[in-house]
Amino acid sequence: MPISTPICDIVLPVFNGLSRVRNCIQSLCDHTSDEAYRLYIVDDGSDAKTATALEHFCKDRPYISLHRNPVPMGWVRSCNMGITLGKAPYVVLINGGVIVTPGWLRQLVLCAGSDPRIAAVNPLAHHAPHLDLPMPPGANFYDMAWVLSQQPCRPHPEIVTGAGFCFLLRRAALEKVGYFDEAYGQGEDGDADLCMRLVTSGFRVVSANDVYVYYDGQGMTAEDNARCQENLNRFHRRWSQDYPKRFFALRTNHSLRSLRVLFLEPRRLDVLNSMKNTYRRMRQCWRRREIRAALMEAAQGITLLAERRRTGPTRTTVRRFTRPGCLIITYILPEMASREHMASVVRWVNELVLLGVGARVVALREDPGMFRVFGWRFLSTPIVFDGVPDLLRNFADSDITVATHWTTASWVAQLVRSGRGGHGVYLARACEGGDAIESDSTVRHQVLSACAMLAHRIVQSDLLKTFFSERGYAATKVAIGVDLDVFYPREVPRPPHPVLLVIQGLCQSGGKPTHLIEIIQQVRTRLPDLEVIICGEQDPPFPFPYRHEGAVWNPDRRAELYAQADVLLDDSSGTGGHSILEALACGIACVLPAVGHVAEYAKNGENCLLIGQKNSTTFSDAIVALLQSPSLRKKLAAGGLQTVRSFCHKRETREMLHFFKTLRK
Repeated sequence: MPISTPICDIVLPVFNGLSRVRNCIQSLCDHTSDEAYRLYIVDDGSDAKTATALEHFCKDRPYISLHRNPVPMGWVRSCNMGITLGKAPYVVLINGGVIVTPGWLRQLVLCAGSDPRIAAVNPLAHHAPHLDLPMPPGANFYDMAWVLSQQPCRPHPEIVTGAGFCFLLRRAALEKVGYFDEAYGQGEDGDADLCMRLVTSGFRVVSANDVYVYYDGQGMTAEDNARCQENLNRFHRRWSQDYPKRFFALRTNHSLRSLRVLFLEPRRLDVLNSMKNTYRRMRQCWRRREIRAALMEAAQGITLLAERRRTGPTRTTVRRFTRPGCLIITYILPEMASREHMASVVRWVNELVLLGVGARVVALREDPGMFRVFGWRFLSTPIVFDGVPDLLRNFADSDITVATHWTTASWVAQLVRSGRGGHGVYLARACEGGDAIESDSTVRHQVLSACAMLAHRIVQSDLLKTFFSERGYAATKVAIGVDLDVFYPREVPRPPHPVLLVIQGLCQSGGKPTHLIEIIQQVRTRLPDLEVIICGEQDPPFPFPYRHEGAVWNPDRRAELYAQADVLLDDSSGTGGHSILEALACGIACVLPAVGHVAEYAKNGENCLLIGQKNSTTFSDAIVALLQSPSLRKKLAAGGLQTVRSFCHKRETREMLHFFKTLRK
């Protein structure tokens, strides 16, 4: 428990982003309990959901104070405000996307106290300008902190300009040179400007090479390229004489080279995967009818083919970065690609890492854009192998190994037999069976074959649990979940006309979604001012005006789309069902086909309208009825918000972890 006379004030500016902020605050409470500190949360105009959650964080925690700006002030002014709220000799500015590790603050303060000239200290992180120390395959940020804590003491290297993601400052130095310059507005380069004022006044700005935190690389507000460029120009005008020579000295010194060498992995040519990735990019250009761009991708792919190398993880290298004594759970994917399947697995792994588990993702192939398209970041770096023989040869020991699809069940079975896979589990997600499990003999055979290969099973729907039970296979159900800190009713500008959001799922294999076209055309006939938003990977030609959002993988963007719409029509509901629960959590009325496992959470007339027959007129009538009846939409929205309380992703992960722990007893 922090003492009454803190040695450090921690300032956390917040503008929405509740999911990441919750993880940040929880880590501060978990890993700073033995320090003398006080946390000041500065709410810079967050929405009602975030504001309520911030109040809850402060309850029964006297060492946390909440300050609300009367009007949004931006990152720089919020930091300056937060600094004035305390009087401790040190102050830490921390970004909401940071997750700290055990002992982080103690080590930062020890670093600053080692030399009275040290005015600013940064830890190392996965995403940080010239302070980045990437996590090797299979490692998470707790593993990185553990490895660094085992290294001999090193001098604290000069870094010239620190980064504001996690920044310990000496208050006496701030009083001498001044706080952040508020001319930098939202903060881009404001931290660098402060550091230059410190170093030119005789102070030191250093990194603590024994402290590692996680940082997701996201800013506090939306990107504004013009503003960023303006701040960069302002910085260069001020420091054009002094900064280049100091930065050149930093680069020449290579102060982090010795640490980065510790984490180097063997690399090898990756011709086949490079060709596949080039093909994917060409195909995307072709679909957009950008012929010239497709040819340029082909030429670039050929030119760089010999330079494409990738990390080749081995059992030995993965073990080097694994903390002793922690439970190891490995999820095996057939590929790392931008799909709902992978999104769920990464979400589980991230939550397990936060719970202290050594959770990993293993796959055979990867989409190079996967790190860009997902709204979250990976808390554990995926391990990608060249093929099944490479996976079976170099797979690191695991206590639990999970087949996330029937195609990976045979690999897990071989790993279990070799003694390196621990307990093998087949995780049959709701989308893996759907209606096809009853009607398609091939799908049924593949699912049952996977069941027979592994001794333990998890299912995510009653439909699959009953299907397995009737055939003699016991299974534990863990219902799906969504992040309720991302998906909630949002305050966004709404147009005066009705808006229909469509999750497209009828033409995944190509072709024309005739049924969907008929539904929307019938609705538009009765409501000519209807705005139609289509979400889906493919963009077949629709014979009416619409806005195509593509495959929306950023969770915040999906939440914004749900908030903009009056009604959701989901034709992908025979798959995972996450989009339906996300929409219910955002307070949008839904029209859904009554297929597969949907009825397990969708209740007709209570939280949605379920259509039992595939008739376009029945669907269009239901949509029009909702669009014309605000009271019905309000009733269904209230029912949906009540339903999703039982479908939180953190509950989902805890139940899964409980099942895994029972296997080891």
